[in-house]
Amino acid sequence: RKQVSDREYQLIQEARDWLPGQPLIEDFEGILRSRLRFRPLLLMMDEVMHCDLEVLGKMLHHSQVLIDEGWPLAVVLAGIPTLDAHLEKVDASFVYHTKDIYINLLGPAATRAAVSRPFTDRGIAVAEDALELMVSWTDNYSYFTQVVGDEVWDAKEDAGRTEVDVALVQSVEQKVWEQRLSIYGSIYRRLDDSDELLEQAMKVVAAIEAAPEPLMPEQICACMAAGTDLDAQGAREAYNKLLHAGLIWSDGDSRVHATLPSFFEYFKKRK
Repeated sequence: RKQVSDREYQLIQEARDWLPGQPLIEDFEGILRSRLRFRPLLLMMDEVMHCDLEVLGKMLHHSQVLIDEGWPLAVVLAGIPTLDAHLEKVDASFVYHTKDIYINLLGPAATRAAVSRPFTDRGIAVAEDALELMVSWTDNYSYFTQVVGDEVWDAKEDAGRTEVDVALVQSVEQKVWEQRLSIYGSIYRRLDDSDELLEQAMKVVAAIEAAPEPLMPEQICACMAAGTDLDAQGAREAYNKLLHAGLIWSDGDSRVHATLPSFFEYFKKRK
């Protein structure tokens, strides 16, 4: 309570009324209306892939009603690539996948800032070799910056330290990799559970690694269809499933890349 302003504390108390599973979720639309009469609102939800589907569906449905009516409401949903598959199960008509738009990895400078600032902004010194080690575990992937930062922060607190050195970072290596592997495992299981999708994924991994430059979606589809009875539509559907699973992503020029290069290494060892 002492670490936030009175205004921030008030907003936190209001947000608690909206937590999924609380009785007020049944009047979610009414709660939003009462606040939208006074100011625009941005509804932000993180870790959406872990949300209860029924509650998430209601929240999105009510938000859609308000947006359709012209209320100044924006909704931002965030999560790891498996979020796509979670949203596909939600009965909310306005949730759709904009064609081939995926968030790229962070740049090196942005990754360093994302890892270090939660410490340095609070006056906690981070040794350069400790920062380099933490950055090396992130793959410039935003979710992994959170994983690394959380584990190092908890270790610092448990040890009563006021600085971060390389020994402290090394002490959480196993915990960091356990979380990374859990993400890789969830993506792999989704592919393994789908009819013939794992075989298609293997083809795509090999094609991307063998190509001298990023491939186009149609090249990926042709690769998947080769030696099978897949038609153009079936190949495109398989391609979209691989996008949704988080194995690959397509940039603004529609070039196809590995979502996480380190996952490709994990994938090859598992197959």
